[in-house]
Amino acid sequence: MSNQSKEPRLHIATIGKTVGIKGEMKFHIKCDFPEQFQKNSTFLTNKNNTITLSDVNHERGLIKIAGINTVEDAKKFTNVKLYTTREETRKNCHLKRVSFFGLI
Repeated sequence: MSNQSKEPRLHIATIGKTVGIKGEMKFHIKCDFPEQFQKNSTFLTNKNNTITLSDVNHERGLIKIAGINTVEDAKKFTNVKLYTTREETRKNCHLKRVSFFGLI
């Protein structure tokens, strides 16, 4: 994500409330490319820092942030928005032959 500051940022997800006692959080995807949310993926936040996902459970809609292991620490990320760039999205998403990447 080296070009994050130069390119326009795209809001792709919002972190929700905590779930359980180990720092898992609800995850609300705001884009058409959920495959970009994988273990070790890094994203810029609306607080101008980066986070790395240490675990992603798409079926349950949960994520875990690297280094966050308690509910108290996880609560600091409630309602934090995640951003990426078009370039990063193109790099991390695989389109079918009849699909294309574009913005409305």
